[in-house]
Amino acid sequence: MKNLPFILLFILASCKPAPKTEVPTETEIDPSVYKMWEDFIQANPGFKNEEIPESWFFHNNQKDADRLAELVVEGKKTASTGLYAWYEEAGADLPTVGTKHIITNFDGTAQAIIVTVQVDTVPFNQISAAYAAIDMGTEVDALAQWKKAHRAFFQNTLEESGQKFTEDMLVVCEVFKTLWPQEVLYEIKLNERSVVGVSPDSLQLEAMESKWGEEDYFTAMDDLMWYSAQMMDLLDSLQIPYINTERRRFKIVTPTERLEVDNDTPEGGWRYFYFNGETIAGKDLFELLELK
Repeated sequence: MKNLPFILLFILASCKPAPKTEVPTETEIDPSVYKMWEDFIQANPGFKNEEIPESWFFHNNQKDADRLAELVVEGKKTASTGLYAWYEEAGADLPTVGTKHIITNFDGTAQAIIVTVQVDTVPFNQISAAYAAIDMGTEVDALAQWKKAHRAFFQNTLEESGQKFTEDMLVVCEVFKTLWPQEVLYEIKLNERSVVGVSPDSLQLEAMESKWGEEDYFTAMDDLMWYSAQMMDLLDSLQIPYINTERRRFKIVTPTERLEVDNDTPEGGWRYFYFNGETIAGKDLFELLELK
């Protein structure tokens, strides 16, 4: 994909017209791109002989470019889609598993390193709700949103070249994962009975919905998000840095399954938050704790 026209990069997440954007030249690359790659290589020396990946941003405007980059960093957006016809017309190979890219925001500042893990060719009208969710970065009405946005984008782009969009056109579905920033958890030591803050889309929690029941599950998620906000306010007031570039993903911790973490952060302080409670389902047990 290195010499692919940028339209094939732009379509990784773009769903609006005007796909005119360029991969930055070497002289235009922001220093943060080199710094991110250096940090990645230092932490993963097995990749030290690889060339620095191409860097680019999603979409063609700051709002969408920054929003989509954030979804990638958070691990919510893990797929992208383009028309198979574009690859044919460009005489280009399909995306290759193992290819890395550096995603930037609209200003070119490096945000994440991704790697392609799966590539499939599927008719537009056979896209699944599960795939739409990881492409759109949300599970809320994902398939309808995906079809509406991509249909409009594909129609507008094809019309520019005198072609017509059809519902059975082949699309290239590229699934990727975020390699960097790493998914790192830090803790503020409180006591042995703690539960780390969780987000509603955390993979560890999806399996808990059937165990708890839908009502308890979503009520617990609401409680957790509220307590997350309260704890972050507390950390702010104590001037404790709790988020830097780490991906904000979470894990449940029980007294018998302690989370091993590294407290040697760049700022030299603890950087995560916990909640007291015997179980997440025990919503009434949640209690903000003073830091020790």
